[in-house]
Amino acid sequence: MRWGGSTSERRARGQFRWCRRWFVQFLQRDAAAFNEAPAEGLELHRQYWTGDEERAGDSEGFVALALLGVACLAYDAGVPVEVESAYLPRYLLERRWVGEYET
Repeated sequence: MRWGGSTSERRARGQFRWCRRWFVQFLQRDAAAFNEAPAEGLELHRQYWTGDEERAGDSEGFVALALLGVACLAYDAGVPVEVESAYLPRYLLERRWVGEYET
């Protein structure tokens, strides 16, 4: 298999590259840089998951899970997360659903 891959494969790898970059910003505790960093990663996520009809309807693309994971780490560590995106649902980031339902 050639490393280059299709355009959609390159976009998918780009999403994770941005996730790593955002994680580094989190580790550096630079709130300003941290909140600027995810824009391109979120755009790559959007492009990949809306790139064709089959993926557009796939629920796996509704949330940018890798980026949400980094955002949750930052939130838990007290780093302000000011990023607004439908792919990073605030209610998941802030755990607003916890305790809403009896388990």
